[in-house]
Amino acid sequence: MPTQAKSLVEAFPSDPIRMADVISRFWGKVRKTQPNLCWEWAAVRDPDEYGIFCSGGRNLRASRVAYYLSTGIDPTGDSVVRHLCDNPPCCNPAHLQVGTTKDNNNDKSSRGRGRRGHKITEDQVREILIAVQNGETRAHLALRYKVSKGHITNIVRGRTHQRVTGIMFVGDKGPAVR
Repeated sequence: MPTQAKSLVEAFPSDPIRMADVISRFWGKVRKTQPNLCWEWAAVRDPDEYGIFCSGGRNLRASRVAYYLSTGIDPTGDSVVRHLCDNPPCCNPAHLQVGTTKDNNNDKSSRGRGRRGHKITEDQVREILIAVQNGETRAHLALRYKVSKGHITNIVRGRTHQRVTGIMFVGDKGPAVR
């Protein structure tokens, strides 16, 4: 399994021709639209919808790569690439900004997405399960309930909220609402 690179430089080839191929492959996975709109990652995403780009045997956050390719700056240490648009798959460099982990956590909290303190009620768990049974996507539900897609996945798979009444597990099909 590829690992997250500590430095983007070690994940990219030093040969300019090979690097040009990597750059072309990267931007080929981005749905570019108008300059002021989000440019969404169109390939593999993690459970929280952040794009994943593999280079040099390492998994890299697509937004971090987009920022690096556009500015030449590789945020390392406590620095992270923040989304001004609050859209995890966005790779539009105009929507990306370097900040600290603390800045990023403050962004989440101010936008109502912080995991700490935000609780899903039993009624919301039932609503989520019914919505999934009716075909609603986990990503859409995560936005609606202001939690991560991974949180929704954990609810659907019965990893959390197992004690909610009115839910039964039906073999491999996951939970069903009674």
